[in-house]
Amino acid sequence: WRGHHVMGRYRTEVGSQYQDPAGIYLSEARKERKAIWRTKDKADPVSRPVAGGTDSDASVWRVVESSTFPPDTDAFCRELFHGLPAGGRLLLNGLTREQREVVHRVSHHLGLTKTSRADPSGAPGARQMCVERPEASSSIPASTADLPQRGTTAPPSVDIFSTPIQKQSRWRRRCPLEQHNVVQADVAPTPPSDVPITQAHCAEVQQGDAVVCEELEAQVKQTWALLGRVCIIWLRDDMRLQDNRALLHAASSDYVAAVPVYIDDTCDRNPCPLRGAATSFKHESLQAFSRSLAGVNSRLVVRKGDAVRQLLSLVQEFETCEVVFNRRCEPWSRKRDDEVAHALKGAGVSVRTFLANVLYEPWELCPIERWQVWRARVRAEEAKARGLDVEASAMSGVPKQLEHISGFGSYRFFHHALEDAGDPEKPVEAVRHLPPCPDVKSARLDDLGYGATAGRGFTTARRQCAKESPSSGDWAANIKRWWVAGESVALERLETFLGSVLAPGDFEGRKRLVASSRNTSELSPYIRFGELSVRTVYWAARRRRETTGQKLFQDAKQSVHPRTGQRIDQSKGRANATFLRRFVWRDLSYWFLHEFPTLPTTSMRPHYEKQVWTGTPTQLQLWKSGKTGYPVVDAAMRQLWAVGWMPNYMRHVVAQFLIEYLDVSWKEGLAWFDWTLVDADVAINSLMWQNGGHSGPDQWEFVLHPVNAAKTCDPSGAYVRQWIPELRGLPLEFIHRPWDAPLAYPRRVLLDLDAARREHARRVIDVRRQNPEIVARSGHEWLSLPNRKGLLAKVVTRHEFRAETEDFIFFQGPQRQDRPRAGTQKEAMLDAARSLDATGPGL
Repeated sequence: WRGHHVMGRYRTEVGSQYQDPAGIYLSEARKERKAIWRTKDKADPVSRPVAGGTDSDASVWRVVESSTFPPDTDAFCRELFHGLPAGGRLLLNGLTREQREVVHRVSHHLGLTKTSRADPSGAPGARQMCVERPEASSSIPASTADLPQRGTTAPPSVDIFSTPIQKQSRWRRRCPLEQHNVVQADVAPTPPSDVPITQAHCAEVQQGDAVVCEELEAQVKQTWALLGRVCIIWLRDDMRLQDNRALLHAASSDYVAAVPVYIDDTCDRNPCPLRGAATSFKHESLQAFSRSLAGVNSRLVVRKGDAVRQLLSLVQEFETCEVVFNRRCEPWSRKRDDEVAHALKGAGVSVRTFLANVLYEPWELCPIERWQVWRARVRAEEAKARGLDVEASAMSGVPKQLEHISGFGSYRFFHHALEDAGDPEKPVEAVRHLPPCPDVKSARLDDLGYGATAGRGFTTARRQCAKESPSSGDWAANIKRWWVAGESVALERLETFLGSVLAPGDFEGRKRLVASSRNTSELSPYIRFGELSVRTVYWAARRRRETTGQKLFQDAKQSVHPRTGQRIDQSKGRANATFLRRFVWRDLSYWFLHEFPTLPTTSMRPHYEKQVWTGTPTQLQLWKSGKTGYPVVDAAMRQLWAVGWMPNYMRHVVAQFLIEYLDVSWKEGLAWFDWTLVDADVAINSLMWQNGGHSGPDQWEFVLHPVNAAKTCDPSGAYVRQWIPELRGLPLEFIHRPWDAPLAYPRRVLLDLDAARREHARRVIDVRRQNPEIVARSGHEWLSLPNRKGLLAKVVTRHEFRAETEDFIFFQGPQRQDRPRAGTQKEAMLDAARSLDATGPGL
């Protein structure tokens, strides 16, 4: 975009530096990076990387200097590029503007990918380009009509981004999903051919574990064959009667019997399996759902073992049956679903699957392709409004399918992708009656071990139970008192939240940040274990828009859309917007886990895997036990240990204290939250901790101070007094600074918070300086997207890191009543940071 005018609305998307708070630092940071490049070039001019490349890739590059180009550049480039093998790369140095135009034209005609950057050792205006012949190509859709429609999904056995697609017109290539057969969402997908389950597996199950003698088993099969078909409902995290599509299918079809079965799958490949506090809630949830099934003429069958073997064992007890289940979104769970479906189909059993507990399933979203369509449409509209040629809006010289994705991972990026995806599906009716459940073998819920909570807490080996007798105590006693599991309780809590918190506007305003007021929904455990459908909650909040009494929107005036000129009623469009954004963030978390399966264990920005963390095990233990000496941090961690939950704002406070001040890796915080949260969700926890640890797609633009944040989330000190009994007698002026009072309270783990934060920032900046190829001109960082060769994303980077300075560009100071609200840009960003409207799916 250099040298061209950035048009209207799109200027805010690509970024503008004239109001950039980090802009005053960027020139100096660029000079330092160029100096580093020159030093590297002198040492090894051939192996220098280009945009999107790494040092490890340098060995496969063939370097061509622009000085060797003959007068007939076009013919020379065609001959040069024709000999490039699949996966081969050419590094072209010192290209002039005319040479770059030829390289762009020829490489695009031959279907090659390319990236470019300023040549650090060349003449002014010279560029450095990398041309690559990809092993497999991909394309973007010409319009949203070419994208997969709602209710469809691609066969799981096909890698839609690695299958070669026949080259078509640049602007009218079909979405990769169109190249393959699409199956209905409610029909089991075609199983992959390489699943290691064969007919021998089925035969092994048929030969073993006979429950009754052969004669009695034959009589049972003959009886059910005369009556009709039997439906087996495989339940996982869907313990509800409302909006349960698999259960409703069994209730509304012509089945003579239905078997709701829960299986503790010992072959689950989840890297963060169910454990800790979440197992206690799961045990209570299963008990409550068992009672709910009794009310609809059924019962819950419980099994433990390999899910494939257990389902095949159930199938053998009936002559004709069908297995149904609701899908799950984690990549390992989806693969497991495919394996089970393949084994059942191999045994001649019909399988049907239904929509997962999300608004949009990750594999049908295609947000990158939708975002590219949105960007092309915006550019064309603005070019037309200015009287320019539509093609003049694409001035970067890069094919549209290879232009980088700006703002990748942010809420804005995902929101634009969903603009034309349509509304999510509405919840289906509740199950009122089920066919009777046959008398099949079932284990007891206690046999699963989820309710084994004897002892005073997790053992050093992180076992669920310390193997003491129940008289030694119950570490989950407070969890069971705080949380009452069950669908009926969840629906009652939802109605209370909608009426007493959401309708008055307490969630939209700052009241939700006050930790002692319980102005958040506290619905996350119920959604996590499927006692509430996310669609039920979402549409209930959407319906309240029309009858909202929120003062924030009662006097809102109508505005005019900047492009279409249509009048917009802001009171209806913005009501409950903050709460509804939480569900978009939740779906975004699952999409990232789908795209980056190693999200729980490996940094998305791989260069941060090399970051040095100086925090000690002693500091980590003090943080876990709530003895850091900072009351608001200690109160939140003690609440987490006691009841397995804390408000969303407090999660940000304790996470940033661990990372920004104690300099402890985000992986340690993720592991502890996974053990102690009753609503532990691997997708949400992984994305939020990676963002907080700077390695995720959206580095948080704020750092919460443990004292100044306390004056926002606990202005009266009630929250600290509730969870730290030894501070109940302190007056308000000392409640968040007990070290100023004559009181025996744990000594502060850090005395100089500002120095600790600067030391942590220095280590982050060191990582960037060691990897200058990942730093864009604006200071943001590049991320190479998996399964999309040549496509880069520009990920959001904090201002201090972009400017490579240890100064606090944004600093959370104590809130003052005497200053104008958002009087300056710095104060406006501070207020936005305090509100935390769009930083995660906190419910």
